[in-house]
This record gives sequence, structure tokens and C-alpha cells, in this order.
Amino acid sequence: MPLHATAIGKALLAHAPARVRTEVLGSPLTRRTPRTVVTPGLLRRQLATIRQTGVAYEYEESRVGLACVASPVLGDDGAVVAAVSVAGPTTRFDPRTHAASVHAAATGIALTLIRRANLMGG
Repeated sequence: MPLHATAIGKALLAHAPARVRTEVLGSPLTRRTPRTVVTPGLLRRQLATIRQTGVAYEYEESRVGLACVASPVLGDDGAVVAAVSVAGPTTRFDPRTHAASVHAAATGIALTLIRRANLMGG
């Protein structure tokens, strides 16, 4: 699945090194559904918002009928190491209502990874 078409991919891409974002934004963005973001300018603005809020959304961009919210797991250096997400059918799942929980989970995972690395001397 292309990064630009999923909430988890956008969360990873928003915090990826600038060269990775430049490469993705400079390549053709594949349309998966009628709602997939394929305009580099719009995707660039979404990625900036994701970096500010720590939350990414997808509304039927990877698959019709699917909505998702994701948040990046950042290392102590601010680099993205993973991401977590929750998804559900658009008929009964509003990703905005789960954003705070997903962000809290990602932050908790990040803090646990940082503590473990510090205990191991890393």
C-alpha cells in the first residue's frame, strides 16, 4: 500500500527524513480510490499538519468504506521508528473520536522504547 494512501503511511511519511518526503512528493501518487490524495501540494499540507498535531487520518483513501487514524512513534532523537493506528468501517467509525487515544498509545510506546534503550545503555 503506498504511504500517501493510508493514515499510518502518512504518519510515517510526515516524520521521515526530508529526502524521503521529497522523493515521494516528486513521484506520481497512485490513486487507490476516488478519495486518494494524489496532489503533491495537498499531501504536503497534510504532512505539515500531521507533524504539528501528531495525528494522521485516512477517509476512504486506501479502500472505500474504511476510515483510519494513526500516530507516529518517535525515538528520543525525534526520528520515526514506528506508527500505530486504529481503523474501522466508515458506517460506524469516526477516526476523530479515537485520535487522542491513538496519540497517547504512540507516545506511551515511544517512552517505553526510550526507557528501555537508556537502561540498555543505548
